[in-house]
Amino acid sequence: APVVGALSGALQMRRPFVETLINLRPSNADEAYALVSNLPVDKSHRVSLVYEDDPEGEAVLTAMKDYQRSVGNRVYTSGAFEPGAFDPAAAADAIFAGEKIPETVVLYSRSAADLAALMKEVENRLGPEGYEAMEFATFSDADAEELHHSLAALSVSVKPGQLILSQVVPDP
Repeated sequence: APVVGALSGALQMRRPFVETLINLRPSNADEAYALVSNLPVDKSHRVSLVYEDDPEGEAVLTAMKDYQRSVGNRVYTSGAFEPGAFDPAAAADAIFAGEKIPETVVLYSRSAADLAALMKEVENRLGPEGYEAMEFATFSDADAEELHHSLAALSVSVKPGQLILSQVVPDP
């Protein structure tokens, strides 16, 4: 019997192909590719990635690097963390490892609270002016309600257009 409505972005749900499995969301790699394809494509746009150090996080990193390379750009800085052990200070250190501040920070994490904590850390380090010049993006498996509550609990300010929650529908 077919399984309809799988919400996992895991590659294991796609490879090898199972014709009786209908996913309602894309793979994390496909979502990463779609997310970065909607960012500015000029070569000077700096995109940093912080991701869970697991096969899915590696797939996200590879997809982002592949897309960036295809438009003549690259992932500016990146950092990995053990699943379930997110450290916003270490993540910010990875983001700011380059000579310049990135314009976009992409976080691949299964916890929306991690994004709120990272945004607060960046806001504390850069101050309001530097922080407001950045945009932050995360994936569709981030719980929007959890993110809302986490941002409010940490008193993180978010201006319109500063936060991207990817919502990508897979090809049938």
